[in-house]
This record gives sequence, C-alpha cells and structure tokens, in this order.
Amino acid sequence: MWQGLDEDFLRRVYRRTLEWAGLIEVLLLFTGRVPWILSFAVGVGIGLGVVRALEWSVPRLTGAQGVRAGIGAGAVLVGKYLPIGLVIFLLLRGNLLAPGALVAGLSLPYAVMVLKIAALVWLQNRKEGSGPPPD
Repeated sequence: MWQGLDEDFLRRVYRRTLEWAGLIEVLLLFTGRVPWILSFAVGVGIGLGVVRALEWSVPRLTGAQGVRAGIGAGAVLVGKYLPIGLVIFLLLRGNLLAPGALVAGLSLPYAVMVLKIAALVWLQNRKEGSGPPPD
C-alpha cells in the first residue's frame, strides 16, 4: 500500500474538499449570483454525502457483518437518492438551480481524491528514485 493511503485518507479528502469549497464559495459570493452560490454548495454537500455513504456501506457489504448489515448498507446506497432528488427539486422549484455550479460542486470531492492519489503516486515514485520508463 502506498504511504499516505491509510485510514485517514478520506478524512483528509473531506477536509481538503471543504477548504477548496470554502474558497470557491467566497469567490462565488463576489459574483452575487445566488443560484451559483447555492447550487455549488448543494453539489459539494451531495458529493461529500455520496462519498461518506460509500465509505460507510462498502465495509458492510464486503465484510462478514452478516445479512442485516448488508441490507442496511444497500438501503443507504439506494435511499440516498431520495434526499438528493428532494434538494434538487427544491432548487428547481425556487428557480435557484445552476446546473454547471451543481456539477462542479458534485465533482469537487472526486477531483480532490484523484489529485491526492496522483500526488501520492508521484511522491512514492520520486522517493523510490524511479523516473519514467526509458524509451
């Protein structure tokens, strides 16, 4: 396993995502466009919620906790779409949905995760002294 890809990895992803989301929200505040501000914040919240639901559910689905744990995890994985749909419906109903900002917010946790893993791989390769393969 790569050094840094440990039990605290997702906690660090959550923290870094919230840091970046806060910075982006401050920048969006300067635009004064409420739909962008709300949609981005909702997107980040949904993205982090989905990652958290997966973090909670996967060990229960793949582990030896039994059938009841698996059913509960499956219910969480399926049931998360009801509040997601409700929040998006409320944004639509209030004419406050900015699809681009929502997608950007949804994507932020995954972008942070990919960039953190890429940095870990790069640092590990650098530490081992291995460069790119010869031509």
